[in-house]
Amino acid sequence: MARRSPAQLAVLAIVANGNVKVYRAGSKNPRVIDHTTGARINLNTHRALQSAGLVERDRSTSLYQGQAVNLTDAGRAELDAAR
Repeated sequence: MARRSPAQLAVLAIVANGNVKVYRAGSKNPRVIDHTTGARINLNTHRALQSAGLVERDRSTSLYQGQAVNLTDAGRAELDAAR
């Protein structure tokens, strides 16, 4: 497993709690929002985790409606190993 930054591990923990969605609302870049706290998640951090196969988006809805972000099995294993 690659070493993850503290920010990446924090995002994995937030995603594990559920209620994270990616939106596009009139801006060029999508926004990643934790609906539990209302906090925005850094888009580059989200993309790095997605590229590594640790999180995935549910693309069954549009970005305008919001696409749920979930941990993959690899993401869950990496988070468990870091705890």
